Amino acid sequence: MNRAQKIALYNLIVIVVSISFSVGAVIMVALSTGFPVAFAGFGFLGLCIFTALAPLLFRKEKQYKVEHDERDILITKNSELTANNCSNVFFVLVSIIALFIFGLNGTVSVLTLPIMVAGAYAISGLARSVSVLVQYGRGGNNG
Repeated sequence: MNRAQKIALYNLIVIVVSISFSVGAVIMVALSTGFPVAFAGFGFLGLCIFTALAPLLFRKEKQYKVEHDERDILITKNSELTANNCSNVFFVLVSIIALFIFGLNGTVSVLTLPIMVAGAYAISGLARSVSVLVQYGRGGNNG
């Protein structure tokens, strides 16, 4: 398992845990107090900040080893493209859902916008990590 795969797996675990905590907190608070207060459960998406520690936890190999080749660069490029597309689709879907919920004359709370951004960040990281792992998984014995 190379460095990119280790970082992707770490990020995947952190993001899945933060999304699980967030959804669980929203459901538990929504059942007990109601929905305006339940949006505070999305604060657990802040755990995604721990993905920034991945490069520090998984240091580069020794200098005499090849770190990147053409395949690694292509996988990184395709993963970034996948992450960008998934976050764009997320923004479009959330905007359409907000339109249906609030209607044409309704207003969207300012508290909703950071939740949208945090959700897009989580979806982007999730898509990037899954894409990296899937593309390296298709590489055969030496991938």
